[in-house]
Amino acid sequence: MGFYLLKGKPVYVWNLLDLKRVHWEGPDALLPGKHTLEFDFKYDGLGFATLAFNNQSGLAKAARAFSRVDGKVVATQKMEHTIPVVLLWDETFDIGR
Repeated sequence: MGFYLLKGKPVYVWNLLDLKRVHWEGPDALLPGKHTLEFDFKYDGLGFATLAFNNQSGLAKAARAFSRVDGKVVATQKMEHTIPVVLLWDETFDIGR
């Protein structure tokens, strides 16, 4: 996944194991100055409860993701599927890489 600025617009890219790539961007370039950029992910499945209760129905469900600039939603995207495995718990965005 990636979250970056391209020509001043916030862009999010998500790779579903090279089966599908989801890409969207905010409609407007940011004005000069400081801004707070946020990415929010709302999963439709059970999340951790899938593992805790051994309920496989919570795997690879859809999700909705939001990009915000200074607290205002500028883009949203529905992901029909997510990765049906648990990724490393300590994996994060690698800023500047």
